[in-house]
Amino acid sequence: MELQNLSRHELAIVCKLFGALFYYPPSDFNQFPFGTYFEEDEVETPIKEVNQVLNSFKFTNQKALQDEHDRLFTLKDDMPAPPWSSMYLDRESIQFGHSHKQYCEFIEHCGLGLRDEATDPEDHIGLMLIILGMLIEDEQEQHVKEMLGDYLVTWSGYYFSNLKKSSPDGVYAELAEKVKRLLELLCTSYSAQVLIKNNYFQPALT
Repeated sequence: MELQNLSRHELAIVCKLFGALFYYPPSDFNQFPFGTYFEEDEVETPIKEVNQVLNSFKFTNQKALQDEHDRLFTLKDDMPAPPWSSMYLDRESIQFGHSHKQYCEFIEHCGLGLRDEATDPEDHIGLMLIILGMLIEDEQEQHVKEMLGDYLVTWSGYYFSNLKKSSPDGVYAELAEKVKRLLELLCTSYSAQVLIKNNYFQPALT
């Protein structure tokens, strides 16, 4: 099957899987249920796009994969594509900005709560995809619309574009392309209206 043929419940599972691949370092994959896929000779699930992404992760040199994760997701001054929404939506391009505060209030309004003892921002692309999957599973249709239209798609396209420029042939760029398609399908399915917001982040010139 392909993404467009999946039910909402199945799309929720894909959201959480793709979010985990974005958020967690490859060295930690074996701590999660999806890590068992990497124990097979080749990943075979019923979903074409999931197979493509997981096999790309599986057959990439693991040290190179970890190095690429560290380059793309470890905070530093010259990050080519920060994975946090407030770096794009806040004029100052900072973590824990005003947009992060608004998003945290939204999560709590949805009844999901924030992570206990977390020190990193909640608005990481991977965490946001996981939250989106949870909202779909909980059948919180209005909140799914708000998540897509007010908090996620408002900046994710710009993020994916920067990510692909920084790593055009890498597995994270491939993951970004699949997530972009996933979000498009969900916006259509839920008739989500995406707000137009300024994206302030400017990649460092190289």
